[in-house]
Amino acid sequence: MFFQFYFRLSFEVFCYKVLSISLGLLYLKTYKDYQTCKPVQI
Repeated sequence: MFFQFYFRLSFEVFCYKVLSISLGLLYLKTYKDYQTCKPVQI
């Protein structure tokens, strides 16, 4: 029981880390794109 709980907790932390890292990379990419070619404001 304890092992299952620990495994689930570590899995959730791993998923959270991956999600935050991917979100950060996506934000950096869009920020760079915005800096290089500024989109036309509507």
